[in-house]
Amino acid sequence: MADLLIDHGVGVDHPVVWVGHSKGGLFIKQILVDSWESGRSEAEPLWRSARGVFFYSVPHRGSHLASINAPLLRRSVELTEIEKNSTYVLDLHRRFSGLYHSGHLKVEVFSFVETALTLMSVLYLRIVGIDSADPGIGQVCGLHLDHREICKPRSRECILYKELVSLINKVC
Repeated sequence: MADLLIDHGVGVDHPVVWVGHSKGGLFIKQILVDSWESGRSEAEPLWRSARGVFFYSVPHRGSHLASINAPLLRRSVELTEIEKNSTYVLDLHRRFSGLYHSGHLKVEVFSFVETALTLMSVLYLRIVGIDSADPGIGQVCGLHLDHREICKPRSRECILYKELVSLINKVC
């Protein structure tokens, strides 16, 4: 993904506000960390032009739901990577936070946290816990929305939309 973004010149001439929902937020963190750690000059615009990161219910410390190992359920590699407190998510968060706190990654961070349960078949479950969705960086706002609705503004008057536009206007 990073090479594709580099090929398209992302961040070369314009600031970037990264927006991610759920595991998409982990992908953003991975792209930013990898582009910094690679030392590749062509990857530099990916992190250097970053001005904002907007997280919609991202499992920064994993998800309890991903840890469920029930009979007849075959878990994918992608799911086991985001188990609660997995080495992958904790290490990625440590590296991302280190870039932020060291001042190399100069971004505004805003996170929305789901507080409603999500209907999955016949059960209501919490997909990303409040403790995991709070990255410990920037602003955090909990909303009584489920995992599917937390990233879908209903109108331009919705707080989900207004806060994103506010962040974009602030950093650009």
